[in-house]
Amino acid sequence: MKRTLFLSMALALTATQSYAQQNLLVNGDFEQPVETFSPYEWVPDFLVPVYIPGWDKSEEYAETGKLSFTTINNDGQDIWNGTPQILPQEPDGDIIMDDNTQYLRLKRKEDNGWQDVCLYQTVNVVPDTEYTLSFISRYAEGFLSDWLQETLECGYRVYDKEKGGVVLVSASDLKNAGWERHEVAFTPTSDKIVLQLYINNDNYDKNGRSDDVYIDFDDVAVIGQAPSGISGVLTDGEDGFVTVYDLTGREIPGISTVEDLGTLKGVYLLEQGGSVRKVLLK
Repeated sequence: MKRTLFLSMALALTATQSYAQQNLLVNGDFEQPVETFSPYEWVPDFLVPVYIPGWDKSEEYAETGKLSFTTINNDGQDIWNGTPQILPQEPDGDIIMDDNTQYLRLKRKEDNGWQDVCLYQTVNVVPDTEYTLSFISRYAEGFLSDWLQETLECGYRVYDKEKGGVVLVSASDLKNAGWERHEVAFTPTSDKIVLQLYINNDNYDKNGRSDDVYIDFDDVAVIGQAPSGISGVLTDGEDGFVTVYDLTGREIPGISTVEDLGTLKGVYLLEQGGSVRKVLLK
């Protein structure tokens, strides 16, 4: 049966609802469950996620819709540069609330890494409208060779429209030792932004020894106006795979193509081709 997905908010929603400030990021609190594997046979108890839900997929996973259980299926990952981990959180009643059970760690590969260890999420926004990026982070540095102490960067970038495009806001030196909250405002000029969280080494032509060096992120949010109105149509015949979430960011199981949507009705978050949009299924 051919199904039509009306992207963004339905016309039936009120103007107040359409312009309400909301978090447009999916799974920015990293609470969704993940499957794990060990990327290094010499460290079998070091586990990393097969895929972190809501965050941009690797090119191969986006094209095939099939998870590989021997690699990390998020964009920006290579086990020879470093790894992400989803780890148990420790609520403190202050910055970290009791319902916060997991957080993200981006860790450099031991001994050396060549490029960024990062995570991306593509978000639909309203051009020329102010948004706020909010998150908590902390940094730990076990050992860094001398030149890495001067050059290692870690932080975030918000690109306008596409990865590698115009940078709207960024920070490259988030090296606070304990959890701290950060907020920054930005105004996109296109209808998409890409958020990148990363730890890196800009000098790719050198080996630099590093042991137990990482940055942690949690409660990541992009707050602002969701795109409203009918902005497009998808049908069964459109190429590509989809992932559907409810409005709390929980993935709806058993759905990988438009055809799988069956009789699902209501407002959901739909991820396709690396971007996430609010949709009304009718």
